[in-house]
Amino acid sequence: MSFDWDAVVAEALSLPEIRMESHYGSLVPKLGGKALAAPGRHPDEAFVLMLPLDTVAMLVEADPAHFYQTPHYVGWPGVLVRWTTPFETVAFWLQQAWDYRASKKLRSAHGRR
Repeated sequence: MSFDWDAVVAEALSLPEIRMESHYGSLVPKLGGKALAAPGRHPDEAFVLMLPLDTVAMLVEADPAHFYQTPHYVGWPGVLVRWTTPFETVAFWLQQAWDYRASKKLRSAHGRR
């Protein structure tokens, strides 16, 4: 592993208004009660990042070495991210997950589109 769940959580907590809350039995970073990321069903291999369905599809197609889905996640706005993914890439997509979960007003208040 090049990073771990604690690093994902620390990066998520650096984003505005993120709180650690319960999600299917785990504490995960949430914005307004909506998860940004969560441990996957196979936590030694990957974690789940919540993104729009079109973004999930693009990542799975463009970079299957780092992003993938199992049948459990197909049709759901979450993509599995392998621990071998460069952390700079993870940080970028965590910001995108924040944008996905944030209201327009909140994004505007923090200088985001």
